[in-house]
Amino acid sequence: MSRWLAYTSAGVLLCAAVACFLAASIEWGDRIAMVDPMPAEAAEQAGFVLVMWAIGAVNLAASLTLIFFRWQLTWWLVVGFQGALFLFVVVEGIQTDPPGWIGFSSLPMATLLLLVGLRLVNAKLRPSIAEIAT
Repeated sequence: MSRWLAYTSAGVLLCAAVACFLAASIEWGDRIAMVDPMPAEAAEQAGFVLVMWAIGAVNLAASLTLIFFRWQLTWWLVVGFQGALFLFVVVEGIQTDPPGWIGFSSLPMATLLLLVGLRLVNAKLRPSIAEIAT
């Protein structure tokens, strides 16, 4: 895997991690601002915040892994994880039906599309063997 692909993919994952941490912080602030929270609703919101923090931490770990281990398999595992994460968020949004899950489901999908787009750009930028030989 090229250095360019590893660093740009790590940058995308770092931005996704920051977005997860920011969304969790905003959601936690909304929980504190609730006037008379019901215990079930407060517990659901706290669970949502914990999951967003966990997703941000895993994205942070994945970006560090891409920087330190630039293997093809590592990149594909990160892409597979982002796809599984998107499916998890969509299923969780359908089951619990809070508006936060539906809005949050776009973040893993955007990260996945950016990673695949970077891979395609890297393939276009890599010179072919025929061009190198001439």
